[in-house]
Amino acid sequence: MIIKTTAIVLRIHPFSRTSRVVTWLTSDFGRVVTVIKGACRAKSAFLGQYDLAMRCELLFYRREHDGIHIARECTPLAWHPALRSCWRSAVAAAYLCELTSRVAEPMLESAALFELLDGGIEALDTGQAPEPTILRFEFALLRTLGLAPDFEPCADCMIASGPRPCRFSLPSGRLRCVQSRSHLPGGASVAVDAALLGALRAWQRTGGSPDGPATPALTLAVRRFLGMFMQHHLDLPLVSRQAAFAWLDARP
Repeated sequence: MIIKTTAIVLRIHPFSRTSRVVTWLTSDFGRVVTVIKGACRAKSAFLGQYDLAMRCELLFYRREHDGIHIARECTPLAWHPALRSCWRSAVAAAYLCELTSRVAEPMLESAALFELLDGGIEALDTGQAPEPTILRFEFALLRTLGLAPDFEPCADCMIASGPRPCRFSLPSGRLRCVQSRSHLPGGASVAVDAALLGALRAWQRTGGSPDGPATPALTLAVRRFLGMFMQHHLDLPLVSRQAAFAWLDARP
């Protein structure tokens, strides 16, 4: 069966000396893996027609039992030229593609995930700063997957009024006051002060601080919290995330 769809390139791997395996995200069929035979030959019709984070029109032969399909044609729809000239944007886009590749389901409708990734790449292509774009994408991704952290006040706290010293419980994905009946002292939890809690709520609600740009220290705290939360709930190695931020932090 021949299928025509719009797809974003998530990964490119060698298959042989002249062929490549390309992982795509599609709106209708989720994550799709195709082999492009002869992709690196001098006269290949695929030369310059696809690259990482590029949105393309893809035509492929679908195998009955899924697995690796065979690409027939590929036409670029969005080149994203800024990603080819700005290495910081390219690093951020590569991380967004890698993260999406790990959470997308094969051959399963993924319209929301496709729209989210396409929007994140477009933001980087138009010159938006890489770090806040990544954080906005991660918060939106958790919401799309139904795994968004709950920053509402602890519902079963035994303190009626005044400040409520609390920690964020990673297993339950919500705030737990230290006086709560369900508080587990030995459980995996993160200390959250009022400033960090306000920043987390703002990032999740609006994609940033409602009172203007957040301080670098507070943004770093949000970044570290989000990393711990994703590590716990997505159950994925976040080496690519660490590498991306290491590159972005290396130079101004």
